[in-house]
Amino acid sequence: MKDQLGNLPFDVTIEPYTLPTHPSYPHRVEVTQSSREIIFVPSGWHHQVHNLETTLSVNHNWFNGCNAEKCWNYLKYNLQLVEKEISEFKDSMTDWESHCQVLLRAHMGFHFEDFIEILIHIANKRLGMNRPQVFDLVALRDMFRQIANVNISRRTTIETLVKEINKTLQYYI
Repeated sequence: MKDQLGNLPFDVTIEPYTLPTHPSYPHRVEVTQSSREIIFVPSGWHHQVHNLETTLSVNHNWFNGCNAEKCWNYLKYNLQLVEKEISEFKDSMTDWESHCQVLLRAHMGFHFEDFIEILIHIANKRLGMNRPQVFDLVALRDMFRQIANVNISRRTTIETLVKEINKTLQYYI
């Protein structure tokens, strides 16, 4: 359901997405979920939810290989907001960058090191599989390459993982 620029629609309930002639129409599915029913949405599937009444939603993968880069960019953007908000204290604070990361974690629920730990965990799990998904490994490698430019404590771990991912990819590609 992407537009001519390759972007996902903000709202699939508006024209042209509601018209049967729209090219994405055959891929659109509408479901009304009743009480005590569960809907599984596969990883990477774009979906939109409209709650008809008060609802409890339980989900676990708000970021994955499909959108990890967007999450990284959003995290960096929010760090910039934090830095801007407390910029007047930069000269008077020791370890200002660490303070910004603490505030980023308070604002977003995690900071750079947390994000990197999640990626490292995923990479180790994928590399431990008998036949890892090439897409996942490429996405992880590309993310680690971007992250390598950031001042972090896990640089050696990331460099080792990138080498191991490249070695694994040579076997499967």
